[in-house]
Amino acid sequence: MEYSLILKQAEDLRKQKKFADALPLYQTLWTQYRTQANEWTGWAYAQCLKNEKLYADALNVTREVYKMYPNFELNNRLYAWCIYYTEIAVEKPDKNNLLKAVVGITKLSKQDDKYAPYTIAVMKTTGFFLTPFDHQNIIVLTNLLDPNLLDNNPFQFTDVRGKEFELAGNLEKYYQIRTKALLRAGRYEDCINLCETAMNQLQKFHYDNDIWFRFKMANAYQHTQQYDKAEQLLLQVVERKQDWFVYHQLAELMVAANSDIQQDAIRYICNALKDRRDTNLKLPAYELFMNICLKLNLNFQAILTWKLIIAIRNENKWKISEQFLEFGDTFGAGDTQYIMDLSLPEMLKKWNNEAYFVLRNRLIKFKGTILFVDVVKKFGALIDNDNKKHNFRLPKNANYLPQKGDKVEYILQKYWDYKYNKVSHTAVNIGKV
Repeated sequence: MEYSLILKQAEDLRKQKKFADALPLYQTLWTQYRTQANEWTGWAYAQCLKNEKLYADALNVTREVYKMYPNFELNNRLYAWCIYYTEIAVEKPDKNNLLKAVVGITKLSKQDDKYAPYTIAVMKTTGFFLTPFDHQNIIVLTNLLDPNLLDNNPFQFTDVRGKEFELAGNLEKYYQIRTKALLRAGRYEDCINLCETAMNQLQKFHYDNDIWFRFKMANAYQHTQQYDKAEQLLLQVVERKQDWFVYHQLAELMVAANSDIQQDAIRYICNALKDRRDTNLKLPAYELFMNICLKLNLNFQAILTWKLIIAIRNENKWKISEQFLEFGDTFGAGDTQYIMDLSLPEMLKKWNNEAYFVLRNRLIKFKGTILFVDVVKKFGALIDNDNKKHNFRLPKNANYLPQKGDKVEYILQKYWDYKYNKVSHTAVNIGKV
């Protein structure tokens, strides 16, 4: 059968999407009529292979075509897809080949080509470096993207139960991972600038990204010793996210910004450690608690915290540095060796009673009188002994419901006042005198 007749049969089958039937014909053309076959024949052969999910074979054919016709865009795009399917969209990708594969794809295709795998390849590859978070490779990968060409339309789908879901679009994901990578890399100004760009450009946020952009900016400002800006942002974050690590960040900020331990630092570190969940995640907060105790000459409480940290590390079979072990000797930890024999739950209970509450009781309590309480809107106001007014919110499931005229004691806590765009104080932990 002549070349032209085989080619016509193959093309007719391919256009009818009968790729499996077209494959043997294209294979004959590509192997037995090589001198007559051109770039279009090779591309069509590879396309059939790809559509039959024979990606490795398709890759070989597109690579051959590329060597002969490096400027043939259709083949280059298909070549890029074949690299994607053989190196990236696989169950267990080889991380050693991922970056090379992505760079190859970005050289073969263009980001503004909606039919090319450029963006999907880069975005999918970043996912392989999120856990553990590899900021260096994520920066390399996101450097390949022009954010102005990224689609910000959310990804929407319906599951088998008919429930609708919406996920962040590529632009939001780009800002989310790149700002985190810049922060980890110590590129603080770049992180701040990109967070601001994201907050100004994005119209809708998923996964509370508007809050976490502020959190990353605050972290960057703290590292550059712009403490006031960091505090303003963290107070905005903690209004919506009362997570332990947010309070820890605030406590750390207060310690860094002041040579003396302030009430704010005590309150925030106590808020970070007020419950005993996720103790293995809170080691940085326990270490800060220990250092605050040392600065306040609460040596026994510092020793208990040091022992607790060791107990947590032992429980999780984590390494304890010689430096940390020796550190305990500097403030007489050897005098309480018996504590090391306690189990972790016993140690936590002892620490809670003899360290946590001791430090929390260092918080200054003010006295005042309740002016009014709106039980519907869950807020009220009181006046202190110096005739200064403070607002407060009614907490959920409160043991005590203030009434007008009640004499009370309370603690002052900072918050971000959006109305006046400044840091203000609110009364918390209100109790009747």
